[in-house]
Amino acid sequence: MDLISLQDILIVAAFVALVGAFIFLLRKEKVVALILSIYLAFIFTEEFSILNSSVLRLKVLTINPFIFEILFLIMAGFFFLLFVRSGFFRSYAKSHYGQGGGKIYFLNIFAVGLFMAISIRYFLPANLIFGLGDFLKMIFISPFGFFIWVVTPLFGIFLVKKRN
Repeated sequence: MDLISLQDILIVAAFVALVGAFIFLLRKEKVVALILSIYLAFIFTEEFSILNSSVLRLKVLTINPFIFEILFLIMAGFFFLLFVRSGFFRSYAKSHYGQGGGKIYFLNIFAVGLFMAISIRYFLPANLIFGLGDFLKMIFISPFGFFIWVVTPLFGIFLVKKRN
């Protein structure tokens, strides 16, 4: 029987804390902007890491094992600010989405799950991934679990009804 490790507890606590913070701090249009920012940051960071390993070979980027996680956070923040400042999703602010009860909670959970799944699967060092419990590996790292976290935020966005 496996004991629950400290890093498992930290990941679950971070997930719960982020969901709680997002529910209280982000409105509908910002959650949609955040989800799309996470997708764009993932694409950018993944391509940059491939480019670095094949062409650039910058030694500075290989010293710190968390450098791509940091770059992912910076790019997600950059794209989020870009979307929010541009007002690209203002029409979602007037949507019917919040009137349906807890739908905004699910969209926040999907956003945090997407962020955590990408962070754990692609940017966490391998020695830390091996130390995760089976339950977290199944939820965030397994191909099916990762697929679910990538697809569900898109369905959540499509459920949002905009007003013109």
